[in-house]
Amino acid sequence: MAKQDYFPTKGDAQDTWFETWLANIAAVLTALGLSATHADEVKAKITICRAAFTDWKNAKAQALSKSNTFKSALKACLLLLRPYNQNLKTTAGYTPETGNTIGIEGPESSFDPTTAKPEGEAIYEGGQVTIEFTKPEEVKMVLIKCKRGGETAFTDLANDTNSPYNDHRANLDPAKPENREYTLQYVDKRGDLIGQVSDTIKITVP
Repeated sequence: MAKQDYFPTKGDAQDTWFETWLANIAAVLTALGLSATHADEVKAKITICRAAFTDWKNAKAQALSKSNTFKSALKACLLLLRPYNQNLKTTAGYTPETGNTIGIEGPESSFDPTTAKPEGEAIYEGGQVTIEFTKPEEVKMVLIKCKRGGETAFTDLANDTNSPYNDHRANLDPAKPENREYTLQYVDKRGDLIGQVSDTIKITVP
């Protein structure tokens, strides 16, 4: 039975495949009695493709870096901004109308610590899993648990005070895609778990 043509499916593997093809095609053509110019058009297209892949990787890495910079800056900002706004509300003479002028008066709270349940989603981008989650003002942080690969039980991954959380871990087996599952649960200001565990968030990391 004839074998199928082989070409990898992932970008890095494709680039390595192209490199091998370019390095060895001249010898193959000689062995087959073909002119070295026989593959010039293909070689030119491969060179263009590899250059575009390198540009894409660089742009993706730069975008991820800027995204992480923004997310870190946002977290640092909110760590100061929220307590500052809360302090303003305790100042003599403060009124809801005053707060409305700078947008710090939210709706009436209907938070129930016994039934509160986080919502979240996971996105794979730039070599990491980004987990976006809800976090009301009434809670201190969110406990994130995870299990992956062949693991059978969830283990604590992180406590995070502001969304999103970035999971930078490499796959347990770098040669295979990895199925990951995450759960979220609120933590109150005393450090106790409250409310309900979120629905399981599932994602496959290539």
